[in-house]
Amino acid sequence: MNGSRPRGEDTPKLKRSELKLRERFSALERDWLIGCLVSKGGVREVIYGDEDPHRLTVEYDAGLMNSVDLVDFLHLWGLVAEAVPAFMPNNVTDR
Repeated sequence: MNGSRPRGEDTPKLKRSELKLRERFSALERDWLIGCLVSKGGVREVIYGDEDPHRLTVEYDAGLMNSVDLVDFLHLWGLVAEAVPAFMPNNVTDR
């Protein structure tokens, strides 16, 4: 998506996506990652999960981007990430 909202659509369409990262980050690295995501146009909020240090929730303007754009952005920083399907419980692990 190009980062600009179509003409006449001034109200953001906020959506949340959960992302799973392969790496485990220190507090300083988490702050850096959150800053990188928030600096991307359209990202409103980033929340790191307390229960699983590999998961984070990103709230974004769905009129400007989607979860694939978020994963692609993290890949540009050299991070391995994937969007977590909404139906996948927290206690399920990849094999």
